[in-house]
Amino acid sequence: MEFTGDYFAAAAPGDADAQVRVYHGAQGLDAVQLGEALDNPELLEGNWQLVHTIPAAAASTEDIVASLAGDTTLSCAEGESQVVGRWRIVRLQDVRLVPGRQVR
Repeated sequence: MEFTGDYFAAAAPGDADAQVRVYHGAQGLDAVQLGEALDNPELLEGNWQLVHTIPAAAASTEDIVASLAGDTTLSCAEGESQVVGRWRIVRLQDVRLVPGRQVR
């Protein structure tokens, strides 16, 4: 299943230094393309913008969503979830970042 969207959260389950990263993609890009780009940084350039990073132990979709829900600088609703290679990716809807916030 492939799903497109403007914003996606991605995490590598089981990483010792797990982070949930929120990306804004160029129009029409999907979760599979983000997963491939995360494994090949050249594909990230020009197509995906990292807009937010949250430290987390992201072992599952629920952990990603809980990490996002607990972050006061971002609000969103979660959509579909997909595993692409070693990445778990969740489509985000209604994303709002606090104005003036810096990417960590």
